[in-house]
Amino acid sequence: MLITAAFENLLDQLSARRTDRELGKTFVQKHPQLIPIMVSYSLKNNSAQRQVMSAWIMECYFMDNLLELTTYVPKILNKIASIKNESVRRSLSKLLFYFCKNHSANLTKKQNELLVSIAFDWLIFPAKVATQSFAIKILIQLQNHATWILPELKAVIKKQWPTASPGFKAAARELLL
Repeated sequence: MLITAAFENLLDQLSARRTDRELGKTFVQKHPQLIPIMVSYSLKNNSAQRQVMSAWIMECYFMDNLLELTTYVPKILNKIASIKNESVRRSLSKLLFYFCKNHSANLTKKQNELLVSIAFDWLIFPAKVATQSFAIKILIQLQNHATWILPELKAVIKKQWPTASPGFKAAARELLL
C-alpha cells in the first residue's frame, strides 16, 4: 500500500521531460508489483495527470520489456477504444505497434481482429497524427491476417490524402508509392 501511495505521489509530481519518464520507469523496475497498477492508471480516464504519466512510464518500461506486455494486451485492447487523451493514445499505439512487429504470434485471432478495428477507428475518426501513423504501421504489420486490410487501408489513406497533414502523408506515403 505504501508503494502504491509513493507511486501516485510520483505520478503527481512528474513532468513530460524524458528524465522524469525514466525516473518513473526506474521506480517501476524497482517495484514490479506496480506494473498492473501502472497499466490500470494508464487506462483510466478519471485523473488526466496520472493517466498520462502512467502511459508515458508504461511506454518507457515496456519498450525495454516488450514480451512482458503480452499479459496486459487483452486489458489494453478492451479499454483502448474509450481512451480520449491523445498523449495516452500515442503511447499505447506505439506500444501496440512494436508488440505487433516483434511478438504478433502472441496475439489471438480475436485480438488481431480487435486491434485491426481499433487501428481503423484511429484513422477514420479524429486522432492526432502520431496515433494515426502508428495505426497505419499496425495495419501493415497485421495485413497478413486478413486479405482485405491492405486494400481498405489504401482506400482510407487515399480518401484522406487531400486534406491530410504532412505527418500523416509521410506515414502513408510508402503505401501509396
